[in-house]
Parts: sequence; C-alpha cells; structure tokens
Amino acid sequence: MNIPALLQQPEGPTLEFKARLPRLPDLAKLVAGFANGQGGTILIGYNEFTGQLQSVDEAEVSQAVDRVQRILG
Repeated sequence: MNIPALLQQPEGPTLEFKARLPRLPDLAKLVAGFANGQGGTILIGYNEFTGQLQSVDEAEVSQAVDRVQRILG
C-alpha cells in the first residue's frame, strides 16, 4: 500500500480518512459499507482538513479491528 499516494487522493466510495479512531459502532458501519460496496481503505490518523498526521495507538486500533470483525463476522 502506497500511503503517500493515498494521501494525495480525495475521499470517495473506496477511501476514508479519519483523524482519530471512530467509536466502535461508527467504525463497524463504515467497514460494513465498504464490504457491501467495492471495498476500500480506511486511513486512521490523517486529518484531511489540516493535512496533518495524527498519533494513534496501534494496539487500540488493532483491538477495534478485532472487535469489528467479530461484530460483522
């Protein structure tokens, strides 16, 4: 995955930027929407309005992804 190239693209049906980790229900809805569509990429830790990267807790993101997989699985 070429993250710098993704950061140059606008959000759309297959790309979503999140400055912070969304609440679990919101993240699950976003993932489900991508799964029901064309698929896609969620970049957590990028503020598209300021163009700045944000610090995120990798363990927290990993746990959230695991929980979303269980919810949607």
